[in-house]
Amino acid sequence: MRRSRSSFACLFIVVAGILWLSHSTIKEVYNTTRSNWEEKNREDELLHTMGDGFKSTSNPILPPAEVPPAEIPLNANFPPQSFPPPAPPIPIPIPDTSPPESNSAFDNIRYPFQDDLSLPLATLDLKTLATKWPHNYDPAAPIGSRYAYATFMNTHNPSIRDPYFMAVQSLIYRVLWRPSSKTHSYPFIAFVASHVTQEQRLLLAGAGAIVRELGSLDWNPSTKDLADGEAKPIFSRWRDTFSKLHMWAQTDFDRMLFLDADAFPLENLDEMFNLVPPKTCNALKQEPSDYFPDGAASCNGEEFIFSGVPQTPGIPLVINVGAMVFTPSQLMYKRFLQNYQKYNMYNTNMADQAFLAWQFNEDGAFPVTPLERKWGGFFPREDDKGKLKVVHEKLWAEEGWLLQEWMDGWSEMLGWFDGGGFEAERNRDEFFKPKLGLHFGNEEMV
Repeated sequence: MRRSRSSFACLFIVVAGILWLSHSTIKEVYNTTRSNWEEKNREDELLHTMGDGFKSTSNPILPPAEVPPAEIPLNANFPPQSFPPPAPPIPIPIPDTSPPESNSAFDNIRYPFQDDLSLPLATLDLKTLATKWPHNYDPAAPIGSRYAYATFMNTHNPSIRDPYFMAVQSLIYRVLWRPSSKTHSYPFIAFVASHVTQEQRLLLAGAGAIVRELGSLDWNPSTKDLADGEAKPIFSRWRDTFSKLHMWAQTDFDRMLFLDADAFPLENLDEMFNLVPPKTCNALKQEPSDYFPDGAASCNGEEFIFSGVPQTPGIPLVINVGAMVFTPSQLMYKRFLQNYQKYNMYNTNMADQAFLAWQFNEDGAFPVTPLERKWGGFFPREDDKGKLKVVHEKLWAEEGWLLQEWMDGWSEMLGWFDGGGFEAERNRDEFFKPKLGLHFGNEEMV
């Protein structure tokens, strides 16, 4: 019995020791884990704030490789021109200790105004007229008078009922053919993205437009580049809009009046080309981004025009680029290509509009010239009826006088296309080609 009690006492001492050691080990593990967690939490606080979203350092500003001038074929319909994209800048590696997150700054939302429309179509097959000479196009016009209307179509929808494609058709009709708004002497250029289908291109050419392809540009800001840490994404339909910068390389024209696909003229706009006289840049206000890698200045005495309607009153002055007049320039084009990927220099949420506001800052070397609202009436109101020369809105998705304006224009267009007079006019356009051949040679007319 005495031996049993002794054995029991020894066993008790052994068990107690094990428990004490286990408690020490557990406590040590707990303390180590807590210390690591607190250290991680302090690091995270350097990168995050409650409710403010992600904070990051500004992107480095590096000039891209020099881009050679684009080749511009005389006959812009066949073949379409293309432009090589600039070499992307080489980023400086920055250690990233942030948690994984979505890197895309674009939304994936499809809006009702992007749905196909069920409007009637022309009976005449416009594709059969696509090889006719573009209406009002005279490459032999004297330098200084070579003006053109233009738009840019970048829809990814191959349907000929896509609302933006139908809007471009309506725009061509209004500028070239509609009695109440047609130009007296200038051609219309339908710039298209590389993914626009051949059928859509032929229909636009058949309507009388010059069709030119604009190559894509790599514009891909991340969520870190959104303005002021803003969580609002960029509309995905704006992803391709930087291709419009290639329009400045179209130096076979002296001035362009650009209209968005949903900016519709209600009257003749020829006066708009000459509302603003050319300016000379101010060399004293050049910034580092106005100089090229070789030290040459983009402000070298060349005159320029950039004008449009202010988006909102006040400073800084931001032009709504849905209706603008500008002068093509290889020098300005080169300046754009070295600057457009400097995402920390402008509000990427507003895409090319914000970029052009930076490049034509009213206090910079190339100041913008504002126009009256009647030349680009965006967000039109009911009481704007009869006051605007350009109405900038998705008319097909509106109500009241705006929808009526869309329907009237579409109905008139179908009547013109199918009435016989349009086909005769397109055949007369073809007569212009032999006259041009006297200046340039027939091989350039193919």
